[in-house]
Amino acid sequence: ISTTGTSGYGLFFSSSSDNIAKNNTITTIGLTSVGVHFDSSSNLTVENNIITTTGNIIPTLYTSGIHFYESSNSSAINNTITTTGNGGYGLSFSSSSDNIAANNTINTSSGTVDSFYIYSMSLGNLFQNNNIIQSGRDGIRLHSFSGSFPENNNFTNNSFLSVTGYDLNIVDAGIDETYLINQPISSYNFAGAGS
Repeated sequence: ISTTGTSGYGLFFSSSSDNIAKNNTITTIGLTSVGVHFDSSSNLTVENNIITTTGNIIPTLYTSGIHFYESSNSSAINNTITTTGNGGYGLSFSSSSDNIAANNTINTSSGTVDSFYIYSMSLGNLFQNNNIIQSGRDGIRLHSFSGSFPENNNFTNNSFLSVTGYDLNIVDAGIDETYLINQPISSYNFAGAGS
């Protein structure tokens, strides 16, 4: 699957459920560029895909290898994700809960993006056994929006090879209950008080 244009989406699931995207090679190039996009969807599986995205604007939530937007109970497993250009998060989650990202290999080379970007009310997601080869900014970045906080997220046994910023960056005060289980962290930043 290859797309080029102003908005490049490899696969786009909207109000969808019970679908599987497996063993695909996805290449997207555009001002906004997303390998796989979940929008208001649930019970989806993205597995064993090779995803390469090139975005050419300051990164937005819609420039990612895999993006979850208002989606739940879905999984991204055993994918190889490479993002280049001026934008491109590895995996981004916006107002998405109870999802799993496991055994993915992520390489994000832009200096303004993160391997994992967890935003707004994204609750109870599991990030496990992922291998971050390179992250242009932070390995894990949690960010609130308009009083909505990403909480109760679990990071277990992820590895970081080369991270320019922090392995873990909790950007805003009031983001509570972030769990690190068997999770090596060599650099971190916590803004304000949480629990």
